[in-house]
Amino acid sequence: AAAVAAAAAHSPRERTTPVKLAELNVDPALVIAAGVDNSADFAHQFHIAFSASVSGACVFSGQPFNCATTGFAGDTQEWHDAIAKLNGSASSKNDHCKATPSVVDIGSLVDYPRRHCGQNPVAIQDCFDDVNYVKHSRSFLYQSPSEGATAGTIENVDGLLAQMVLDPATSIKVVRPASTAEAAAIDAPGECLRHVLDDATLVPGAAVDKNWWTFDQREFFTDQIGFQDAGFVYVPSRCEDMNGEGPGSSPCPLVIRPDTCAPPARDLSADTLQYAAYAEANGLVLLTPCLGGDVDQAKFPHAFDVAEGRLDVYGQLDPNYVQQSAPHMRTIGAMMRRVVGSPSPPSPRPVQPLAPGKSKPLSLCPLFLGGRRVCLRVCGGSWSQPAVTGILCVATPSTVQCGWQRSRGQCA
Repeated sequence: AAAVAAAAAHSPRERTTPVKLAELNVDPALVIAAGVDNSADFAHQFHIAFSASVSGACVFSGQPFNCATTGFAGDTQEWHDAIAKLNGSASSKNDHCKATPSVVDIGSLVDYPRRHCGQNPVAIQDCFDDVNYVKHSRSFLYQSPSEGATAGTIENVDGLLAQMVLDPATSIKVVRPASTAEAAAIDAPGECLRHVLDDATLVPGAAVDKNWWTFDQREFFTDQIGFQDAGFVYVPSRCEDMNGEGPGSSPCPLVIRPDTCAPPARDLSADTLQYAAYAEANGLVLLTPCLGGDVDQAKFPHAFDVAEGRLDVYGQLDPNYVQQSAPHMRTIGAMMRRVVGSPSPPSPRPVQPLAPGKSKPLSLCPLFLGGRRVCLRVCGGSWSQPAVTGILCVATPSTVQCGWQRSRGQCA
């Protein structure tokens, strides 16, 4: 990726036998997806679809959610003919969202995640999480002048997210350098981490070779859908402890950055190595699912981009490619849940009501809202919409469905 500062990082060392991916000491409130170009498209769609678990995204030259296969009034007949030829899927060769972003109708795109799954409540299983989870998330959007998307692409992502979050001015940061020289001076991965994790103190360090692990990916997929047999995970020493003791007792944020890996060298992209440098210095776990494996061409005859090591952001493996049930979404979602320690999607925790008229809270439980720890008071017999004041919340009478109520599985 352009504008990635030089990182004193090492590529993963060779290990003769990949390990089984295990639950790590990860903070379930601080899970973010990241990517560049194709993987940025995926990071954005993963964030929206798994918004109950993913609190933000680093989107470098990405396109809006579910844009690639959606037709708009300004599309050419040539584009429609290409889609029909591919049986409804798109490809990098006819990506109208990046080549001609002016045709994209953001107002129509935002309706899809809001209504497609039967929201309030969600009726289709393994579809999208309730879009209310997106309201408190944070996104960093970056477009380098040297990368392929036409001007206006990242602005369309901004326009989509601005209709889904509560405070766009605070939760969305857009960086578009005007020249390659300006881009070269920007530490884009670091800027993203500082924004999405809301921590201005984060600085890069140097990745340590022994903290790279190779894990077996084969248990997470069945068909040949483009994954390598092995993926990588970077686990700093401070994140290793899983028993609440020792240097790893504080949960670590998780960064998910899928990449195209090329065995046997196993070289990773510059931005992935930069995330590893930040991971070591600041206590972040970096999960890197590895693409570039075999594709069953008989079963997936139009998976041309997937066969070249790309993620499915065009519907080449499944027409419902943005849903949690789609092959690439399901596979990486399962890896995420393994690392976080959640075998199934999160659900709200039931609460015993207070007696009517009581003002003293029944409990004070950490509530994770888009990567921020706040507190929620239980008043009037229900979880209530919080008005945030510092780290405490003042409960209001209205009853709502709130975010994932979990603190390593327990309420305080």
